[in-house]
Amino acid sequence: MRRKILILAIMALVLPLAGCSQQDTKIRVTVGMWPEPYLREDVAMFEEWKRLFEADYPQYEIVGVPYTYSPDTFFPMAQSGQTPTVFQTWFTEPQKLIDNGFVRDITAQLQQLGWYDKMDPVMREMLSRDGKVYGVPRDGYGLGLLINL
Repeated sequence: MRRKILILAIMALVLPLAGCSQQDTKIRVTVGMWPEPYLREDVAMFEEWKRLFEADYPQYEIVGVPYTYSPDTFFPMAQSGQTPTVFQTWFTEPQKLIDNGFVRDITAQLQQLGWYDKMDPVMREMLSRDGKVYGVPRDGYGLGLLINL
């Protein structure tokens, strides 16, 4: 399931770029949720997904970048154009990223892939502004607060 979400997220975000350039160079896509090197099995799994994706879409070069989102690091990276192409963030952050222009509208791509209507409406709303969607939920989770008096 994670493989499908990762590959589809990459496709939704980068396939629209295919017609933008007639250069002979590959389109470089950095994937910021790449596992840390010490997670050997996870790295091997991501490397296999990379191999399969690049075999199907040879115009792309997938580059793994282990990156964990933090406002302390993300905003300086974004202002200098150094953020990964695909990254994860907290559910509290999308509106800040939209406000600052660090993410782009992917509504048309989601609709084209048939994802738009399949997304949980609450999660989709968290990733949207003015009817436009700017992200894809990767993991949905709930947090609980337990109090022991």
